[in-house]
Amino acid sequence: MDTEVTLKAIIASPNNSDNFTVYLASKNESIILPIILDKNSAIPVINAIQLKDFSEIIPNIYDTTSKILALFGGNIQKILITTPNGLVFYSYIHIERGKELLDISSKVSDSLALAFKCGCPIFVTEKTMQIYGFDAKDIS
Repeated sequence: MDTEVTLKAIIASPNNSDNFTVYLASKNESIILPIILDKNSAIPVINAIQLKDFSEIIPNIYDTTSKILALFGGNIQKILITTPNGLVFYSYIHIERGKELLDISSKVSDSLALAFKCGCPIFVTEKTMQIYGFDAKDIS
């Protein structure tokens, strides 16, 4: 079963200023999933979290996607993060358009930015949480 997660934190790497780690927590905050993003991928996510809209200056993928979905009557139901090959994070945007359900693959950073911008829920597959998540009690 997929696990719904929320944003716990996004932190710049102390060892590499070009990397950020997004920490997603299960609803009961017992499991934390870290996802490392490079600076270029993290900036749109941070802007979406802070609800900053720079689309008039520099359009972002989440702004463009939101506008396209609205034009075609689509509604984002959820974001799903997975690791089908056990090595790389993938994500899928689950869209409802009328009675039609669509799954569109996306970069994790773009999906996260879209989720934060639109306020849709984020889920992580059970396998991904088991492999990459850690027990929150282990944080010292």
